[in-house]
Amino acid sequence: MKIYSYYGSAETRGWSLRVQEKTCFFMPVLLPAMPKRKNKTLSAAQLGAVARLFAVLSEASRLALLQALHDGPLTVNELVAASGMKQANVSKQLAILHDQHLVKREREGTSIRYEIADPMVFSLCNLVCGKVAKDARCAVAVFHPEI
Repeated sequence: MKIYSYYGSAETRGWSLRVQEKTCFFMPVLLPAMPKRKNKTLSAAQLGAVARLFAVLSEASRLALLQALHDGPLTVNELVAASGMKQANVSKQLAILHDQHLVKREREGTSIRYEIADPMVFSLCNLVCGKVAKDARCAVAVFHPEI
């Protein structure tokens, strides 16, 4: 069983998910400075769209597929090998990711090659990893102040 940990720094504002063996899943990314924006109330339709996107990203198998596509396009068979999932499940999860415009696909002969449609998804993952890391540090500080 692999133990996951998160790391990052305020200087890069980029966060990475790492496995104990030092294998990097989400590479650190330099995020642009977030512009200050006025609090804008979203409509019910906009809130629904945001909720659907977060629902799609809440499934670990879909995140695993996005992670596998990080370094470039892959076919379904390559994604099956990379993820360890069954072909039917990979196809189902890719359809969901495609419906939300997170991946795009292109037919190559008898196979279909999938790739990331919008690399913004990795920035979002890095932000979430940063939040998880911050929460973990706070929990450690409370329960193990000597660390």
